[in-house]
Amino acid sequence: MLQNALRRLTTINPCILRISSNLETLSFTEREAKRNELVTTKPTYNIAPIVNHNEALKQLFHLGVDISRWEKEGHLDLALSLTDFKAQVQPTIEFIIQQIGLSLPVISQTLTQAPQLLKTDVQVLETRLEYMKSKKFTPHQIRKLITNEEIGSPSE
Repeated sequence: MLQNALRRLTTINPCILRISSNLETLSFTEREAKRNELVTTKPTYNIAPIVNHNEALKQLFHLGVDISRWEKEGHLDLALSLTDFKAQVQPTIEFIIQQIGLSLPVISQTLTQAPQLLKTDVQVLETRLEYMKSKKFTPHQIRKLITNEEIGSPSE
C-alpha cells in the first residue's frame, strides 16, 4: 500500500522517491537531521511544525518554555539553531539549577522571557556570576537579576 502511494506520488513529483529512498538508507541520527532540514526548508506560518520535528525544542516545550513567545519576540533564529538538547540546552539548565539555585518552573519562565541565555556559553555565565559575587550581590539578588525581577542596591 505504501509502495503504491509512493509510486503515485513519484509520477507527480520524482523528487519524492529520491527523498524517501535516501531517508531509508540513513542512520537514525542522520534521518533526524535530514528531517529537520526538510522541515525547516518548507514555508511555515508559525513555529509549531518545527517544534514537532525538533527534539531540543520539544524538550523545552515539555519543560514549560513558551516557544511561541520566542517567535513573537523575534527569536526564531535561536529556535532554529537549537538541535541537540543534551549539548546545547542541558548544560545551561544544569548551571542555572546548581549555581544559581532556580527551580525548574522558574527556569522555564526565565527561558521564555530570555531565550538568549541558551546562546550564552556556560563559561561566560560562570564569569558573570563570579563578577556579581565579587560585587557583593547576594544569591537572592542574583536570582532576581536572572529572573528579571526588580531588586534594590547590592548591599541589601
